Amino acid sequence: MVSYDKHGDFIQFNFGIWKLGVTIQFAVDN
Repeated sequence: MVSYDKHGDFIQFNFGIWKLGVTIQFAVDN
């Protein structure tokens, strides 16, 4: 198991991916 020294950065990275997915979904729906 990998331990992340910068846990906050990892969370922000995941949030960025999620936000990107939501943006794409929104664009497809319109």
